[in-house]
Amino acid sequence: MIQCCMNLGGAAVLISRGPTSWPLIALLGLANTAGPALGARLTLQRGDAFVRAVLVLAVLATVGKLAHDQWL
Repeated sequence: MIQCCMNLGGAAVLISRGPTSWPLIALLGLANTAGPALGARLTLQRGDAFVRAVLVLAVLATVGKLAHDQWL
């Protein structure tokens, strides 16, 4: 339910900004709905170690991007 409201809010922001690409809104809504479902399924199948590994990789990628933006 919360995800659906977030999708509607995001669509409202895009629509309020002017001419809107309806296929883009549909694609974003689909991705925002499928992403959490896929994440929950992977978490249940692979367990805590998988979640920790993905979290560490995401943090390292964020640190790397921030360092790159700062110094290059």
